[in-house]
Amino acid sequence: MAGYKDLPILPGKEGGNRKGPNFAALLFRIAARVLTCLDGFNPNQPTVIIYFNPECDHCQYEATEIGRQPERFAKANMILITPYDSTKRIEAFADKYKLWQVDNLVVLLDRNFQFKKYFGTSVFPSVFIYGANKRLLKQFIGEVKMEAVLKIIDGNEKL
Repeated sequence: MAGYKDLPILPGKEGGNRKGPNFAALLFRIAARVLTCLDGFNPNQPTVIIYFNPECDHCQYEATEIGRQPERFAKANMILITPYDSTKRIEAFADKYKLWQVDNLVVLLDRNFQFKKYFGTSVFPSVFIYGANKRLLKQFIGEVKMEAVLKIIDGNEKL
């Protein structure tokens, strides 16, 4: 359940000079029922935010790809966010797709439906990739091949 979110996420072009969310100030209840502040992430890594629904086939595909390559996704801070669900189902989803194998990954519940307010979309799945400087590098609305996300994480795609 989202416990606190007091941040404007400013709209802007990908790679633009608009600043994304201040991740250190985001406070959520993660799937393991632990209150956490996301400032524990590595500040020198990009951050990938994926908005998903466990019943969405496209979301399941993306989760499968992440779980199959945990070492590659460990190069980024991974935040998976879903509304409409229970902690138990989210934990089962993360177990099924081996998401817990990825270092720096949290699964968050957004029961207060704040995601759309701050990110401007509620399409499943949606992927937002921020650089270490917290600037939006790229966003994908709808299913994306995880190889495209990895190219950005690895710095191999020109933006």
